[in-house]
Amino acid sequence: MKGQSDPDPSFTSYMKKHIADLKRENRFSYMESNQITLNHLNNYTDGRDLLFKEITLAFLKEFESYLRHDLSLRIINSARIYLNNIRSVYYHAIDAEIIKGDITSFRKFKIQQEKTKPRPLDVEELRFMLGIRHKVTKQQQQAIDIFFLSFYLCGINLKDLIYLKHENVVKGRIEYKRFKTGRAYSVKIFPQAQAIINRHKGEKYLLSFMDTKEILSPERLNEASHDILSEENKLLKRALKDTGAKFKASTYSARYSWATIAAGLGISRDVIAHALGHGINTMTDIYIDFDLAKVDEANEVVINSLQV
Repeated sequence: MKGQSDPDPSFTSYMKKHIADLKRENRFSYMESNQITLNHLNNYTDGRDLLFKEITLAFLKEFESYLRHDLSLRIINSARIYLNNIRSVYYHAIDAEIIKGDITSFRKFKIQQEKTKPRPLDVEELRFMLGIRHKVTKQQQQAIDIFFLSFYLCGINLKDLIYLKHENVVKGRIEYKRFKTGRAYSVKIFPQAQAIINRHKGEKYLLSFMDTKEILSPERLNEASHDILSEENKLLKRALKDTGAKFKASTYSARYSWATIAAGLGISRDVIAHALGHGINTMTDIYIDFDLAKVDEANEVVINSLQV
């Protein structure tokens, strides 16, 4: 498509191509997000072909209003995702020389963002969770173990965790590509994490409870992981309630808890960012641009802080 001479190129058609490219690259999270965005655009335009030249400042404001009010997407970040997708595809078309493009509309249009409120647990709350493991049901124990396996692996995203396979374990490390970004990452398996893996070791998947799940197509990973994590969070919530906990937690809390505790222990923001997988492009970049030993040392300090 590069260098095409169409005086009025179609944004709708280009976004379809972009979605197809994401699917071919196995970037299914982004693919699904962009497909939902395109669905909203199609509904907004009554299925009419949307041209690049129509994406003006006025259009963006009107579409944002449609998302927030007509569709009742009251949470700021819900609409923000779709607007960011439109901007990303627009810029992509400029880079591909599909359009000359005028980014003035996006410069003038401020996409609102609501800061996600983290729900970190402190050391005493995490110790409480470790202490109740033997007091709850087997299913609830599994939910607690999943929480702590994420924590012990530097707050690995739960979607990435549950789809790990044995081939992701290489020389005492978990090596994988994040579903969200497609970036490669590596994290050391400390004894606490290995103990959980040993308790739940699966055949096809790293964790046994995934072996009992329906074999899923890659396109359904988002839907499936949402269902699985919803189930685990219900079990975790029940375990805390049954044991008289004065706080709430979800599998999502593990990542924020790791980062918050690390910061409180004086670990630098740069090390924390790398531990969480921010700003890493390829496996080679991990080893060249940043010393993984620093992340390993930081994780060991965080894990040991839970010891009584």
